Amino acid sequence: MASVATGATPSVHVLRGVVGALERGVAYRDAAAWERAAQATVAVFSARGTLLLGEPQVAEIVSLGRASAQRLLAVAAGAEATADDAIAAAVKGAARDREVMPDAVRSPNVVPGLGVTAVTSTGEPLCVGSRALMMREHISMASLENRLAELETMGRTVLLVSVAGKLIGFIALQDGLRPGARAAVQHLLDAGVEPVLMSGDARETCEAIARSLDIEHVRPEVLPADRAQEIKSMAESGATVAMVGRLGQDESALSAADVAVVLEGAGSSVGDWSVTLASDDVRDAAGALVAARRARLHARMAIILGLAPGVASALAIAFGLLPPAYAPLAVLISAVGTHLHLRAADPSQHDGATA
Repeated sequence: MASVATGATPSVHVLRGVVGALERGVAYRDAAAWERAAQATVAVFSARGTLLLGEPQVAEIVSLGRASAQRLLAVAAGAEATADDAIAAAVKGAARDREVMPDAVRSPNVVPGLGVTAVTSTGEPLCVGSRALMMREHISMASLENRLAELETMGRTVLLVSVAGKLIGFIALQDGLRPGARAAVQHLLDAGVEPVLMSGDARETCEAIARSLDIEHVRPEVLPADRAQEIKSMAESGATVAMVGRLGQDESALSAADVAVVLEGAGSSVGDWSVTLASDDVRDAAGALVAARRARLHARMAIILGLAPGVASALAIAFGLLPPAYAPLAVLISAVGTHLHLRAADPSQHDGATA
């Protein structure tokens, strides 16, 4: 009787957890995915669109030399005209709000994770993007180093603009935290899962965002094409890595993770990913990992409760401390203990963090 109850307990916990998760819009691919989620030791978040709103706004436009702020914004908006990322949308929106006509740039070339190169309407080489892009194009940033460092420690993304090989200024953008981001991070920390922030932003920007969320570990300046390898490197160091992200922008990193947690993945095939969420609430992502982890712990505790009385009574009988007639009582205690644990530990309850 005790052995049957003990053996059934882990399956009951998993079943309860899976059913409860489905009721909350969280779908695990299968029992193996549930188990893998329970084993996750690290949860990696791509910054924009998961912990950040993914809706950066232009906070500051600074021109250098003879260039005006209007000219700076015009060439930047022209360069970003064909790009469809959040930074590009912010720049184009700023030009529209200020009634600045984007420059009719030619030959735009989007460099993923870095920025855009093009030719201005007057025939001059144009670069709009990150420090890394400027370094690649041999554009000196010496005159702005202190100001850039100041902005980055504020958690701002800085878009540098150069024309004809010289900086003409920069655009600083600020993104906000998603509702529940802090609660999600704390939920993971409380459960013993280490959150990691991965971003294409400069180290100072990434660390500033991480500090605001109480995240200790960051992976800054990681280009989209390099994120899958970054995930694999963490796994090779011994971590069981969960990646929280979105289809489209994070697919390569999700595919490389031990546990792929997809926000707003209801339209995709559940069989493609470990955990698929109907919502875009990052608290549900944290809850999916924590729920599996807790259910696994409860299952182990139930096994111990089921086995301990039997083992103790067998030892007591072997050493003559109890008569053999007490063996059936130990079996009964095991069964009752397991049953009470099942009633007390309900992993189907909502494990999402609160705001």
